Amino acid sequence: MARLDKDPRRIGDDTPAVKQDDDYRSRFLAMEKRALEAERDLDELTADMKKFDAVFDNPDVRAAVEKAIREDDGDDVLSEAFPIIFPGEDSTPTVPREWLEVNWYPMGEVTLVYGDGGHGKSLLHTQLAVSVAMGKEVLGWRPRKGKVLYVLAEDDYEKDFKPRLDRICAFYGMSRLDLRQDFITLPLNAVDNAAFCRFNRKTGATETTPAWRRVKELIVSHKPTLVVYDTMIDLFGGSAIVPEQFRAFVRLLKLEANEHDHAAALLAHSSKSGISDGSGTGGSLAGSNAARSRLYQTKNRDTGIFTISSMKVNGGEDGSKVDFEWHKGVFIARAAQEESDPGYVRGLVVDFLDKLEADGSLAGVGYVNNIRTGNYAPRIFSKVMDGKVSESEFEKAIRDMKEDGLIHEVSHKVTSGRETAKLMNVEVKWRRKTLSG
Repeated sequence: MARLDKDPRRIGDDTPAVKQDDDYRSRFLAMEKRALEAERDLDELTADMKKFDAVFDNPDVRAAVEKAIREDDGDDVLSEAFPIIFPGEDSTPTVPREWLEVNWYPMGEVTLVYGDGGHGKSLLHTQLAVSVAMGKEVLGWRPRKGKVLYVLAEDDYEKDFKPRLDRICAFYGMSRLDLRQDFITLPLNAVDNAAFCRFNRKTGATETTPAWRRVKELIVSHKPTLVVYDTMIDLFGGSAIVPEQFRAFVRLLKLEANEHDHAAALLAHSSKSGISDGSGTGGSLAGSNAARSRLYQTKNRDTGIFTISSMKVNGGEDGSKVDFEWHKGVFIARAAQEESDPGYVRGLVVDFLDKLEADGSLAGVGYVNNIRTGNYAPRIFSKVMDGKVSESEFEKAIRDMKEDGLIHEVSHKVTSGRETAKLMNVEVKWRRKTLSG
């Protein structure tokens, strides 16, 4: 008779009950193993997703992925990406172009400002930037008031830019501190690679850099009315003689200007060919035409007069120009005159000589002479007038007036006075003849 107090599953290892229990145990262990593996896979997937999110947060990567998705989606997405417009069914009113300064700097566009080195592009546009930030006038312009972002890639902030800014602010009767947060500068001259973009050699695609992404951040947060890029040679990572690269770079700035509604001024050096043909461009003219406005700044080395000319302005009137002069660290507009009036400079000289003759002397100088020494008359006169009439202009005016019999030289011999005798033995005083009769 079998014993009933024992578990029948323990009678032998080959009983069905024991085999079934072992099978359950094996299945449980297998399921537990799979669960642990799934948990580990989930952890790895979560880490990968975090990495993906970090990469996808980059706007350039996101744009590339979205572009690939649109291309894969085919024609339906293309029609959304490139919609057509029926002008005959467009009942919205026409919006006039807006300007930072009418016929010079359009809003939402890039203005290319060309000029040879040393012709004052940076000084003029620092003045323009201050006038925008503080609501001041510059060269007779009254630009729209607003915030400014000045991207400084060529000059040193401490050694070059800050002293220049101090002189400009003093000219306007204010302090640099009055600019407060309406004027911000991004110094990139000390950065190893300040270029905004690079171009893939295989595909030709434009690849933006951290420097450009920093500029975009500042544009979004600061909301400037004017952005000055100084200068192109330091910010453009391609070749100016390759139109496709140059246009892609200008388009990069233009899209940002259009999206965030500011005027962008891109300063650039003229090439030798651009100077010789009078266009002032640097590199490819086709690339230069990517900008809606193109200006050319020059300097007359004989007269010292600077000129900024509008070479092209879409939606405005080109051909405008402004003459201006350097005066104590800033630019001031030159008195307007008709090109047909050859006596403009002579008139300034005559007025000066009349005043000199009425006063009877030249303060602190005494007599001047017609020899190129320290007291050379045209040089002294030009300095007294703060360069309003240059030395060479004085020379020509005096020469022409002598030939016309309007002035003559009066010799004055120094016979005593050690201090005076040190200057010269024979000096010449300019005196205007009476015109009556």
